[in-house]
Amino acid sequence: MEDINKNENDDNAIKQQSSNNVIQVRKKSATSDLTDNKLAEQSKNENKKVVKSAKKPLASVNKNNKPKQKNESKKEQNVDSSKKSDLDTEELINQINILKKSLDASVIKQKVGIFVDVPNLLYGVDVDDGTEIDMGNLLSLLSKDRELVRATAYSPIVDDSDEPLQEQRFVKPFVLHNYRIVTKPMKRFSDGSVKGNLDIELVVDMITMSDRLDVIILVSGDADFLKAIQYAQSKGIKVEVASFPKSTSVELKAVADEYLDLSKLYSKIQAN
Repeated sequence: MEDINKNENDDNAIKQQSSNNVIQVRKKSATSDLTDNKLAEQSKNENKKVVKSAKKPLASVNKNNKPKQKNESKKEQNVDSSKKSDLDTEELINQINILKKSLDASVIKQKVGIFVDVPNLLYGVDVDDGTEIDMGNLLSLLSKDRELVRATAYSPIVDDSDEPLQEQRFVKPFVLHNYRIVTKPMKRFSDGSVKGNLDIELVVDMITMSDRLDVIILVSGDADFLKAIQYAQSKGIKVEVASFPKSTSVELKAVADEYLDLSKLYSKIQAN
């Protein structure tokens, strides 16, 4: 009987011990579950923080990109605008150049007539080195930038000379150049002197051509042409006088619209 009771007590002790072990295991399991839940919650919170921190730089990058894109767009617009402005400026310059050429082509040059009193011109040359005037150079100088209608040389000649006409002193300088040559025999006087005078021929030509000219250039310093100059001026024609001071009257200089001193221009008209 005692043995039976002893066995029962042992069984009860074993059961109690087993129950205690189960309770401890359950406690450990519960504790483990709580710990796992806490860890999971912490992990979840940390993941949220990571996601938030990851989103912030991304948002910052996106925000920073927007102004950059705008700036790049503005730069492109400025470049396009600059190119367009350069093209507009270049086109404007081209149009101005075309207009300038058109205006230059349409400018009407002054029509000029040149009348040369040959004896007065040649007698007036005050050069001792033997150089002569190149009448081609003289013509180019006087008609520069103008439309030459006619240049006429009034040359007295010796009609009883054996010398060919084209070789005579007052004719030869003009033969090879673009002059109309008007000649008239010289007069011999009883005292043996010789004089050639073509003043009337020169004045008649000047008056008859005046309606076709804008400018008359008289190459002479003879005061006998004073009235002819004043007549041409009354018709609105500009009259220039070109001569050497040695053979030029003060009155003629005073009445001319412009006086050209050939002694100052001699380097441009002398023969080479």
